[in-house]
Amino acid sequence: MYLPSRHVLEFFPDYRSTQVAWQGLTPIAAWLMTTIRPACYVELGAYRGDSFFAMMQAAKNDEQVKSFCAVDSWAGDIHIGRMSGQVFRQFQTELNSRNDPRAHIVKSLFEDAKSEFKPGSINLLHIDGAHDYASVKTDFESWLPLMHQDGVIILHDTMVRTEPFDVWRVWQEIEKAYPKRTFNFEHSNGLGIVCLGKKNLHDLHKICRASNVDKKILQNVFKDLGADIVEISKFELALIERSGGTVKPDHVFARASKVPALRNVMAFNQRNAVPKSQAEQSEAAAEARLLEKINAVLEPRFEQVSKDVFSRVEAAFSTMLQARLGDINAALEQRYIEGITRTAKSLSVLDGQLRKAAAATAKVASQTARDMAALNANLKKDIRASDSETAKKIIAHFERDFDAQLQKRTDDLHKALSPAFEKDIHAALEPSLAEASTRNWRKNDVQDDAILYVSEMTVEHGKAIEILRKYLQDLYSHPLFR
Repeated sequence: MYLPSRHVLEFFPDYRSTQVAWQGLTPIAAWLMTTIRPACYVELGAYRGDSFFAMMQAAKNDEQVKSFCAVDSWAGDIHIGRMSGQVFRQFQTELNSRNDPRAHIVKSLFEDAKSEFKPGSINLLHIDGAHDYASVKTDFESWLPLMHQDGVIILHDTMVRTEPFDVWRVWQEIEKAYPKRTFNFEHSNGLGIVCLGKKNLHDLHKICRASNVDKKILQNVFKDLGADIVEISKFELALIERSGGTVKPDHVFARASKVPALRNVMAFNQRNAVPKSQAEQSEAAAEARLLEKINAVLEPRFEQVSKDVFSRVEAAFSTMLQARLGDINAALEQRYIEGITRTAKSLSVLDGQLRKAAAATAKVASQTARDMAALNANLKKDIRASDSETAKKIIAHFERDFDAQLQKRTDDLHKALSPAFEKDIHAALEPSLAEASTRNWRKNDVQDDAILYVSEMTVEHGKAIEILRKYLQDLYSHPLFR
């Protein structure tokens, strides 16, 4: 079992602001400083300074601790809103009163302050800035390169699970990424501790690897130590209010030297507390019974009213929803009719274009047939009129150039028809078919017919071109050209 030193057990913060949540963790701050003894301590989000000045107090006479740095813009964040200048002045006043040359301030955003530190130079980092998931994760990951390889990082508010506090989510990820190197105190909103290195340099590593029983004992010890400090602050607050005073945001509670006197007053009050009289007890009991009767009468009525209100809201919502669905259906039907009309017009235009393309194809085929017939006749005539040696030269020349001429004629035919044909099909069909299909995907019979028609016409053109190619090939295979 591990227990902190007497110095830690007797630690009481000399500075306590209205930031009560961190007061219960100040004994842990003393434990961390005396255990780790960091050469460089950096705090992101110093606010009024309870944690920062507790760290300074714990290491006041430790020469191994060379630097304390508080990083904060003191402008506010999404949780506390805009911060007044009084908060920074309170922090600076307390810092100046300590007259410690090791401590300094970097008044800027966390991202801008990173340039003040060298990689691997920070031994202990306290993250307590904005508490949303993205901010906490960014702070942890972006400052990680500046940490010493065996450094320690602590995160406040690991136990708060109300929006928009998401430190607990980042902490769960850290626990998985650093197995047996984390420890979490659950009181005062929670304080998570993670050891970056794997070396057993100090007792903190032993605690991270300790049994659950030992961890629980240590958690309870520090919980009780913190509760005692918070109780003193609450008692002091009660004394101020009882005397007619008020506690302002920049209030600083009694210094540690005055605490023994406060403890004596607390003990005296507890010993001399006046018990309630019989009459006061009877009056309280009567009030409790009256409240029970009122609740017994009001609860059924409240339940009935809630049911009536819910029924009315449900009926009104149903009526509104039906009316809205009717409007949506009518609008979709109108758009569908408009889309079909545009599609029909596009198909009519496309039909005319297909007919023109068919006529052009027939014209080219007829002209090609005539040209080939004339070529055939002229060739026969030239062969008959020449001697056999000349005939051989003509045939050799023809065989050499005919394939090229045939391919060129076929390519010209494709170039003449295909680009314009494809462009006209896409330009005519794409807008109307796409809109009609998007508006109502179930009513697509007309579009399907149109697409099938276009496909059939395309196939017919392909067949025509193939017949023409075959005709030319048959002509070339004639015995005359062999």
